[in-house]
This record gives sequence, C-alpha cells and structure tokens, in this order.
Amino acid sequence: MIISVILLQQQYIIPLANTIFDDEPKIAVFGDRLPVTQNFSSRTRPIILFPDYARNQIKKSSKIFEQSTRQAGQCYHYNIKPEKPNCTKDVLNQQFYVMQTHSFARYEQYFDKLQPGQLINRLPGRSILLHKNSLTQAINRYQRALKFNSSQQIFPQSFILPENSYNLKKYMADGKWVIAKPSNSYAGRGIILTNRFSDIPLRDYVAQEYVTGVLMQNHKIDLRVMVLVTSLDPLIAYTHRSGFVKAAYNSYQKLSDSKINELKTHLTNVAVNFGHDDRELFTDSGAHAFFPLHTFMREIDEPQSIYDFKFNQQNNTLPSKIIKDNINTLVTRTLIQTYKPVLEQAKAETTRIHDFPRPFFGLLGLDVMLLKNGTPVLLEVNDNTMISKNFNLDPDSEYNDLLIDMYNLIGIRINTDEDVINPEYGFDDKRIWRSNLTYNTSMNMYQLKAAQNNNIEYNKLTKFEQRSLMQLKDEATRLGEFQRLKFEDYEDEFYDASYLTKLLYIWIQQEKEEGHT
Repeated sequence: MIISVILLQQQYIIPLANTIFDDEPKIAVFGDRLPVTQNFSSRTRPIILFPDYARNQIKKSSKIFEQSTRQAGQCYHYNIKPEKPNCTKDVLNQQFYVMQTHSFARYEQYFDKLQPGQLINRLPGRSILLHKNSLTQAINRYQRALKFNSSQQIFPQSFILPENSYNLKKYMADGKWVIAKPSNSYAGRGIILTNRFSDIPLRDYVAQEYVTGVLMQNHKIDLRVMVLVTSLDPLIAYTHRSGFVKAAYNSYQKLSDSKINELKTHLTNVAVNFGHDDRELFTDSGAHAFFPLHTFMREIDEPQSIYDFKFNQQNNTLPSKIIKDNINTLVTRTLIQTYKPVLEQAKAETTRIHDFPRPFFGLLGLDVMLLKNGTPVLLEVNDNTMISKNFNLDPDSEYNDLLIDMYNLIGIRINTDEDVINPEYGFDDKRIWRSNLTYNTSMNMYQLKAAQNNNIEYNKLTKFEQRSLMQLKDEATRLGEFQRLKFEDYEDEFYDASYLTKLLYIWIQQEKEEGHT
C-alpha cells in the first residue's frame, strides 16, 4: 500500500500571478483555498521568485501565470543582500511555499528557519559540486579511494592550483593544451586557453585537459543537462528531457599558438561567445548556437546528420538512445563520486537534511561534452541553469514543462488546464506537519548489510525509515517528464554510502524482484 505522507499533497494549485520586473524581488502568488469542509478562511501562499531567476519569462508564459503581482518589499536589492537588520525575519514571516532564487548569495541563513511545508531551492552541500576546485578534489579523492576502473571515468584530467602546480607543469611539458578557470567563477570570467604553463595564475584556479568532442557543422558543442535533487539522504535525483545545446561561435580549427586568443572557437560558453545578449543566437555560419536538447536528440537520429559522431552501433540502436543512456550514467556517477563530501558539507550547514516534508531541493545544470563515440564527459556543474535565457529565446518552449514538472514533483501542484473555470483546490492537512520524526533506525549498518540477502520487512522499519522510503513512492506519482536516476544499479560504486541510501536501494531491488516496481 502506498502512503503519501511526505510532501504537501496539493491536488491543484491555480496560478494567480504574476508580472516580474527587473529591479527588485517579487512574490508570485498561487491560490491555496482550503476545502469548505475545513473551517479555515480562503488565503493565498506565494512562491518567491527573484528577478535574476525569473525576469520576463514568467509573464511571457501566460499558460502558467496570469498577471497580478505583490511586492516582497524593499528587503533586498538585485544581488539579494539584506538592506535592513530584520530582513531575514521579514522574509521568513511571509506566507510562502517555495523560496526560489538563482542568485549567488549564501542562503544557509534560511536553512534552519524555514517553517514546515516551506522549501528553498538551495541544496545544502551544493558548493562541493559548484566550485570547480572542490568538484575536482571530490572526484580525484573518490578515484584514489577506490580501485578505480577506467570505464567509470567521467571527468577530464584536472589540476587544482596551486596544490597541483608541479603535476600540471609536468603534464604540459610536451605542449599539451589546457583550459584554466577560476575555482569560483561563472559566465566565462577569467578563462585561459593555453599550452604554456607560465600563462596560468598559480592561485585559486583549476586547469583541465582540453577536450575536442563532437562537432556540429564544424562547430564545437556541449550540452546542458537538467538534474533535480529532491533528497540528499537517501540520495534521490532525476533528469529531465528539457535541456539545451550550446555551440561555439567560430568554426573549429585545430589549436595553435596563433589562435591562442580564439576562445570563441574552442569554448561553448554562451557569455564568452555572445555576452549576455538575449536575442536569438547564431554561429558564424548561420546555424543556431543555442537550441533545445530534444532538437539535438531528434537530429542525431536523422540519416544525414549534421554531427560527426562515429558510433559503434549494435542492434540498430538509435544514436539518441545511446546518448541518453550514456548521459544518465554520467550524471549518476557524478552524484555518486561526489556524494560523501556533499553529504558531509550538508550536515555541516544544517541539521535538517532528514526533515519531512523536505525543506530543500536543487535544480542543477551539468555541462557535458560528447566524444565522437557518444561517450559523455563532465565539464562542470552549474546552479544557475539559464532558464531565463531559454524563456527569452522561446517563451513557449519546453522549459514551461520543466518548471511545471519541477513544482509538481516537489509537491507544489500546478493545474495547467485552460478549460478549468471553477476548479477544485487541494488540501493543506496540518496533521502531516505536527510531528517531525526523529532520526532513528531499526538496524545498524552491519545488520543492514547482513539483511541485504534477505527480505526487509517494511512493517518492522521505524516510522522514520518508512517515511524515507515512501518519498520515492510519493514522487513517482507525479514525475511528468522527469526520469529517476537508478542509483541502485550502481550500488557497488558508492564509497561509504549512508545508511538510508543503502536501505533505499536494497528496498528498491527487493521491490523489483517481487514485481512491485
């Protein structure tokens, strides 16, 4: 029996708002009228959307939002820095479901102050993934800790500076090219492409081997893959069909000293190639330089493909199927290989990673380059997933679906049926917030490992363990276009998996064997 007790079960939440302006944060208000049978007055609870995330795309998306707006006040300016002493308290006193922002400010101050049923799109521990030095360090440590299999390689050879400066100098001695990036930067700032060690600052940088990858009409490309993490412990994450392809502006030419400054030839970064222009983007040959991932998947299956893949196809498998499977494997291994330091950092930032309903979620954008044989390679992980640019380029695009599916999956139900005139509303059952279950388990790790070959009896698990397992069942009822990453198929690749993560994956395998999933 499936018991949905994890997240707020909003059957319908009808959008009532908004228009987003560029100068200050606003609140998009969603209707939340309780059933007449409950003695509560009608009210609204908002989703906070800051302008660096939303800008104009929401008001263009009329199928989701109708025009109406309510200001969050003068608490913050564009960079989301407090302008008055009680700013944090003022925001948290607002009635809202989700605090949604893509600013680069630190939001740890909110983690332990959210009320039950409130969420923030800031995943504790995410800095391990987002900062290039900590991501590189996490993957390198994973590879050293395990008997690393080359088939598990997900990352180009990388060097953290200044710690690995000797090894980098040795690597570049015969003229190898690297791309050096500041550890904590974005939008193409500070990137250096060189084959000379002396060009690279010996400070907070990461140098990465240069990878060519597949070409599109003789232009370098990479993919932005959307990944939603809804739980850190146990680890639960999803990929979405929405995503996009980025192409370099200039046609590809082999690297040479005379082309050392041609970043627009060898990098696909949108800011490097086009600045922050929201107009439609094209390469120097007139091809689209920024387009949806589903378009790419369709085009690589065409007989006369514009991409120079060299697949070793078996059983007439479509190239798009090969690529999708390979990408899901890459994302799965990325989260596995960084899992231990991310979880440790998350526990250092907040005591609430085991709270139900979940107070956190994170939408990540993984930049992936494809080799000519279809093998994906991870370049970096982003928190600012450039959804605004997608909306500005194509306001009726599939990214509407990404937002709808994301809110639905985390428990904020959005009704998009245009024919609904007098819709029913969901319920807000306060009983599911009344007791926050204490972290307690029915077994220790040794007993859990011993039970792996036997059936785990659900009824003998603690209420806390049952709720942890039921999150997966609950979210499976509203996946939309999300696809769950099947970490249980890679369980032997985890290094020191947590108790709950191991329990969940054993339980999933047991459910599969019994024909329940």
